[in-house]
This record gives sequence, C-alpha cells and structure tokens, in this order.
Amino acid sequence: MGFVSGGRKSFIDAFAPCFLALILVCGVYAATVPANIAVKATKTTVTSFFQTADVKLVFVNNGSLYYINFSEAENPPVHSFTKTPANVSVPSISPDGQYVAYCSGPSGPNSTQAGSAYVMQFSDTATPVLVAASTGYNPRFIKNAPTTTVVYTTNTESDSWNGKGKVTSKRLVNGVPVSADSVIYTGGSYNAGLSWDGRYLGHANEDIGAYMMDLQNAAAGAHELHRLHFANNTTHADTLIALQTCNGSISSSRVFTNAMIYLDFGFANGKYTQPILGHWSSHDRVFIGDYNGNILKYIMSPGDIPVIEATVAAQSGKSGQIVGVTMEEPEWATHPYYAAAAILIDRLLITGSPSSPSYSHARYNEKIYGINIKDSTYFPLIASTDTAGAVSTINFSYPYIYVACPSGFTENQTWLATPIVPNVPSAVTRPFFNYSGPETYFLRLINKTIVASAPLRSLAFFSPDGRCIGRHLFANNPTTVAFDKFLPRAAGLKFAVVEFANGQRKTLPIAEY
Repeated sequence: MGFVSGGRKSFIDAFAPCFLALILVCGVYAATVPANIAVKATKTTVTSFFQTADVKLVFVNNGSLYYINFSEAENPPVHSFTKTPANVSVPSISPDGQYVAYCSGPSGPNSTQAGSAYVMQFSDTATPVLVAASTGYNPRFIKNAPTTTVVYTTNTESDSWNGKGKVTSKRLVNGVPVSADSVIYTGGSYNAGLSWDGRYLGHANEDIGAYMMDLQNAAAGAHELHRLHFANNTTHADTLIALQTCNGSISSSRVFTNAMIYLDFGFANGKYTQPILGHWSSHDRVFIGDYNGNILKYIMSPGDIPVIEATVAAQSGKSGQIVGVTMEEPEWATHPYYAAAAILIDRLLITGSPSSPSYSHARYNEKIYGINIKDSTYFPLIASTDTAGAVSTINFSYPYIYVACPSGFTENQTWLATPIVPNVPSAVTRPFFNYSGPETYFLRLINKTIVASAPLRSLAFFSPDGRCIGRHLFANNPTTVAFDKFLPRAAGLKFAVVEFANGQRKTLPIAEY
C-alpha cells in the first residue's frame, strides 16, 4: 500500500488541464432546491457549536445532491449541484473542503447495478469528473494524503466481506485524476474508508457486522468490532452475539486511528440485556468501536424531539404524531471531534372514521444533525417542513460534514482512550444464527440442530478474509440438519452463506465455538 505522490511532476501532472476534454459526465440533471427544506442553523450558531464558521454540509434528497456552506452568509441558503445525475449516493468532502466525491448508480447497499465514482469542485455548476466507471463504489477522500486522493471500492457492499473486489485510489490534480489506480487492498471492498494513518480499513454491512482490517497485519484477517456479551432475559445464560451493523465510517482521529463509527440493529424485543449498555432498538444508538473489539463510546438518538407512545398517539386520534426517532447513515466529519447523521422520524398516520380508524406509518429522514462526538451533544442543521402525509417530497440521506481544523490543531490524546465496554473473550462461545428476530428466511440453532425457515440447497462457511472453510450441498432439501456433522471446526470467526431451495440467499455471521 502507498500513496502516489511527491517527487517530480509526470507528463500528465504537467498537462492536467489538457485532459479536461476527457471528462465523462454521467448525465446532466439540473435539480432545483425544494422549498420545504428549512435551514435550522445560522453562521453564528454553527460557529458556536463547531468552533468555526468554515463548515460545509452535503446531503442527498431523493437521489439529488445538495449542499450548504455555512460561512457564506448569516442565514446560508441550500444549493443544488446542477450537473450531477439524479441517482447520487454516499457523497463525501475532501479534507481541504474544495471537492466532493460521490457514487452514481446503485440504488442501495446490495444493488446489482453498476456504480461509478465521480469527483467535482465544490460549486453549484461544477462539472463532475469520472474517477472509476461501472466499478466505483463508496468514494471517499484519503484523510492525510499529500495531494487530494479519492479512495473507493470496486464491488458493492454485499460482496465485500468474502474477498470480492478491492480498495483502490486515484490522485487528483486540479480536480482531475492524473494517476493510474493505486491498489490499497486486494482482499475485499471495505466500504468505510481508510484511516488517517493509512493503516486501517473499515467495513459495516447489515449482512455481516462491523469489521476492520489492519493493513500492516493483513495476514491476521479482519477483526470484528461489535461482538458483545448479553444475558438472555429468560434463561439468564451468557451469550456472545455478533450484532448486525451498518453505515460504517472510519475515524478521522489522528490519535485513535483504529476506530469506526456505525449503527447496529439492537434488540427491539428486549430478549437480551447487555450488562453495561442495557438493551436498545435498531439504529437507536451510534456506536464507536475499535479494531481490538472495544466499544469506545455510544451516542443516543436525539432527545430534543418529542416522542409519543404509539398507543397514546392512536388514542388521541391526531394523525402525524411522532412515535419514534432513530439515526441513519452517520458519517465521521473531516474534523476528529464531529460527525453528522440523518434523523428518521416515524409518524403514526390515522385515517378513517373515529369509530373505525386505520393506522399506518410514515417513516422519512426529516432532519440532519451535527454531532459532537467528544461531548455527545447535538446540533440541528436542516429539517423538512413536509411532514403531514404518507408521501413526502423530502427524505434526507448520506449527510457529510466538512469542519475545518484550525491552524496548529492538536487533538486531545485521551478523549477516546477508555473503552466503556472492553473486549473480554468468553470462555464458552456459541454459534448464533438469526439473532435479529423473525425474518422471511432464517436459520436457528436449537440443540445442535440447524432449523431453517425453508428447504435448504447449500450451506457454505467462510473466514472473514474470504477463505471458504467448508461447504455442504443437500440432495433432499432438508429444513433441519445436524449441526456438528459438517460445520468445520476451524479457528476464528466465520460466516455462513445460506442458499435456500427457492434460490434465496442469506449471509449470516457465526461466532467461534
């Protein structure tokens, strides 16, 4: 691994402006700024929270890309990037605040569509520049590169865990790629970015959990960040569970480079309790974990949004009341102390007559908040004013904040030094399937027997670095299988790739035993 930088200028470097004619733009889509986006922050309040006015926010609304430059005016407007396509995702801002990278193509983390990575200058009418066509996903900027460099993956998130694809980078001059791909890692498409010191890659995906790879010790394989001891509230048995996670974003810290921010799926049914953390619901907390498996910090969903119990809201007869608040798509900012997250609002909609009401839910990301990771405080940045109906025109996603670090900035050396839940290996661990609750397709482990929700075609077991360590094909498509007959007893964490007889596939983590 290494950065392509420094030394003598190449022929391409010297004549980079001439290559502008080679720019490929993925369709022009002149999006207008929706009238029902309210900017909740001013230049003054932003300066108070972030300790600087030099703050920029990029975000996506229904596939179109927008930004706010809070230093622009006391009451800054929302801008549209007028030359980006209508299917933008995962934007990020360069460490100097001058460029934006984004992906165009996939409609979701497990999409089979081709995705292309682009970069452009931070202005309304900037022309997007192609970085990687068809195989460019999750573009971010290398946080500490000598020159502006985009890092991206070559495969979709659902394939990254099992060795498919790679992490690669391209260096830019004046916003134009001037280098060939520089491969950072060939063993998988880690989607959460590269750490400040260039040592760690991160990944979080709802199928497999949160992982980090130490590029200086790649032979050790990926390390899991979010495997915790829980007590079963019925049997009181100690159970080691690898919680499902998503929305990973690697640390911008100069000191704690082996950390990552992410969400998890929690335990809405209260079946398990963690001795230190208690129990929580899906996306109810933003977690920060490290390469060694320690939980360094967690931040609760914003408490400044009034929430009414669903039963009380139903009895009131008033449609549109808020019955739930969770966080979506947290991203570590360019400054190590800050992050951003979209806020999902769950509203109970009531229709019909008072004597025969009907109930449904409207769930939209109605807000974007800035988060001070260091002191766990929040700050509202923008909000939707379209909150009444079942079909909203506002649904924020993929917020990313640039916060300028002051000249001579020195990061506190201890602010993430003490884990709130240290990694303590269990003397007895158990394989654990389907810990997130009932699903259409699942496996359960009951008394050394795998019980499937549908007839099985095959089971394959993989190590985190993509090695297949066992595979079994079933001739008679069973729904129950003796567990110990074929599961290999190889050391380390594993994943089970399940194929049901009807062609459905599921990827599940399994703890060592």
